[in-house]
Amino acid sequence: MAFTIPPLLFGVAAFSVQWPGALQADLLAEPSKTLPLLLRHATPPVVALFGLAAIVGAVTSSFSASILSAGSMFSWNCCKRLLYPDLSVERMKVVIRASVVLLGVAAVVLALRVQSVQALWYFTSDLVFVLLFPQLVFALFDPKLNATGSKVAFAVSLVVRLGGGEPLLGLPHLIPYPELFSWALPGDPSAWYDQETGGMLFPVRTLAAAVGLVLLPTVSRLSGRSSPPQPLRNVAGDG
Repeated sequence: MAFTIPPLLFGVAAFSVQWPGALQADLLAEPSKTLPLLLRHATPPVVALFGLAAIVGAVTSSFSASILSAGSMFSWNCCKRLLYPDLSVERMKVVIRASVVLLGVAAVVLALRVQSVQALWYFTSDLVFVLLFPQLVFALFDPKLNATGSKVAFAVSLVVRLGGGEPLLGLPHLIPYPELFSWALPGDPSAWYDQETGGMLFPVRTLAAAVGLVLLPTVSRLSGRSSPPQPLRNVAGDG
């Protein structure tokens, strides 16, 4: 709660500044420009310099830490533990470096295409609910869960989710869920589309998560002989 005080003070300061007509209209149209306009027009140059340096330092440190952690998790959790258990340390270093580069490029592309941090945060939360929530639930409570069931549930849930489209990334819907489930939905299928954006109003996220929750235990039990389940264990000391 204490971290909300500085932005609040910035907003109060911006409200009290006598802005020229053009800047005031720009600020009203895009309130996200409050801090850069304050630093540019309402503070001494030295203060503006240190303020911009602090923002750049915070952003770059968060960005580098996020990319490095994502690359390390991909290399350790996916490649080493799931795909290639015999991966050597030297090759893992190569995988980490390559994943850092690829994730950095993907992050830059997303930053250029998506102008809303809030919308991007909602999208990542959406993926966590659809893809990771079923995996977490059964990894903790189902001793018969195996790698085959995990892969199948993850892949199918991802296809089901992306089939509903994503306006944030400009992805159109490829699977007509309202028409497929017209027998269970009230009203006409066309009412389940947003008339302004064309986005789908069908609960595709809930459907994708439910598909993962059903497929994960089912496929794990059907493939139990060919892919025996592995119990959770402490791998901190593994070389």
